[in-house]
Amino acid sequence: MAASSVFRQGLFNHKVAIVTGGGTGIGKAISAELLELGCSVVISSRKAERLEAAAQEMRQKIPPSSPASVTTVPCNIRSEDEAREHVKDLVSSVLKRYGRIDYLVNNGGGQFSSPVEKIASKGWKAVIDTNLTGTFYCCKEVYTAWMKQHGGVIVNIIADMWKGFPGMAHTGAARSAVDNLTKTMAVEWAPSGVRVNAVAPGTIFSKTAMENYKEFGPQLFKMSIPLIPAKRLGVPEEISSAVCFLLSPGASYISGATLRVDAGQSLYHALWEIPADCRSLLFSSRGHNKPFSMGGDHGHGKMSMPDWRQWKVEGTPLEFTQQRLTKRGLKDPWARNEAWRYSGGFSRAVTLSDVLFRGFKWGFAAFTVALAIEYTMFPPKKGGH
Repeated sequence: MAASSVFRQGLFNHKVAIVTGGGTGIGKAISAELLELGCSVVISSRKAERLEAAAQEMRQKIPPSSPASVTTVPCNIRSEDEAREHVKDLVSSVLKRYGRIDYLVNNGGGQFSSPVEKIASKGWKAVIDTNLTGTFYCCKEVYTAWMKQHGGVIVNIIADMWKGFPGMAHTGAARSAVDNLTKTMAVEWAPSGVRVNAVAPGTIFSKTAMENYKEFGPQLFKMSIPLIPAKRLGVPEEISSAVCFLLSPGASYISGATLRVDAGQSLYHALWEIPADCRSLLFSSRGHNKPFSMGGDHGHGKMSMPDWRQWKVEGTPLEFTQQRLTKRGLKDPWARNEAWRYSGGFSRAVTLSDVLFRGFKWGFAAFTVALAIEYTMFPPKKGGH
């Protein structure tokens, strides 16, 4: 376990929890802390080998005197044809082994990055099935099989999707739905003594997250830091402690709530909408699983963009922007006014791009978005005057 729990030892002695996606990242941290507090944990996910490796690691850290134990049950919550049966098998196996289910933590999920227009029906369905439908199946089965008669606590892990989820519309839609589902179940199941809450993590650094985003991982995390008021990334243990609190008696009067664990990041988004003409500049028109890629037709693929000042060698940043927009067939309204391009509007756009994207290698995107915002707020006068 990466860090000792802040809660007292034995808090969850003789309790039983199911943690989906419990073998990696946030799910693994939740499972480890529950075990440390005396809870027996059943971890599940699609990959049996990864589950068993995680379980072996956790077993080595359980004190000999602890009543806790960890077991694995592979379960595919994504497959439409098999998900319901897999979930039923998961719940029945837990009840057969332990005779009770006190807690359910729905952490299992998955997604890929893509602009909306590039998401295929198959990809959309896979993400919705995993993040929304799979969560629904788990909640329903645990409730009907045990909690309806005995009570319990459910915590659903969602995401920071309060102001949209550019680049991941599918998971944004699914997580938003789970947030609403959480509130609905909290009301409907309250008479049975069941509490249902959600946790919305901010930007959490983990080895699993780095692997999921492959070569873009380091840059994505680096870009996130300036957008977080605390100016640092979170770690999985900071999510697990929030989950343990919601499972604990200390949260006995909390239900239907969504706890944002994001250091205030969800309060710190940009306060304006990106103009429509700049929408396609935020994503590549080529690979659909590469977030914020500018393509390769100007010699800079992936995400590592040169600082806008470098373009002064070949021409002004505005001229480069005009050329880029022309290649994409987009309108360039500000180019109609020669006077405005050298006015205060241009200077403000440069300053805005520095403020918004300081420390990023997003020079072209930063400048283009800032310039479009500037033009929208302070359009040039007709006739060049």
